[in-house]
Amino acid sequence: MKSKRLALTVLTSSLLAAAGFAAPAFAASGPVSVTTCGDLTGPGTYRLDADLPTCTITLTGSNTKLLLNRHTLLGAGIDSPSAGAAGTRNLIVGPGTVTGNANAALIMGHTKNSAIAFVTATGNRVGLATVADGSKNLIFGNNLNHNDAGVQLLGGTAVLSTNDADNNTGNGIEIFVAGNTIVDNTADENGTWGIVVEDAAIQNCTANYFARNSASGNGVEAQVAPDCIQPATT
Repeated sequence: MKSKRLALTVLTSSLLAAAGFAAPAFAASGPVSVTTCGDLTGPGTYRLDADLPTCTITLTGSNTKLLLNRHTLLGAGIDSPSAGAAGTRNLIVGPGTVTGNANAALIMGHTKNSAIAFVTATGNRVGLATVADGSKNLIFGNNLNHNDAGVQLLGGTAVLSTNDADNNTGNGIEIFVAGNTIVDNTADENGTWGIVVEDAAIQNCTANYFARNSASGNGVEAQVAPDCIQPATT
């Protein structure tokens, strides 16, 4: 995990810059303790100080950071009520666990220049989903295992990097929209596809950028052009 955190710094200065991602800037004051669920409108840094296994926290403002602090949640997300009110530069960071959600445990919605990193999502219908019209977002270093589906890119654009989407009963990584960057992820030992592009209109390597992803030991291997999937780096 330490090596992944070091890699995040490198990505921020290279791959993320190329994708247009701007790192969030937060106030220097100490974190605010969170022990109940609801919306965090920010700005500021918040620290989860209790397990909340039956409810969800959503970041709805801008320049808001949530530290999961090794606790457990039913769900967490970055969103705004509408596209016109889209928040920017928000961050959810682990270690922490999101489990037991009948829908997507982690959601990236109406937001841009935001990130979800180092979170474990397990035992959910979907580990993590991008929806709505978010843009220039980062999904990095998460463990999205033992769900019905690991990742679903349903809307917006994001950099999906260095995530593990393994041992899900369905697909590891599902891609429904164009404009994403999918690099250095693993999608192994899933029940059906490892990495699958669902929309026939974007089933090629140019609609989304792929590099150095691993998809092995699945019920069916990666459903993208062979040159999109390359061996994972060590």
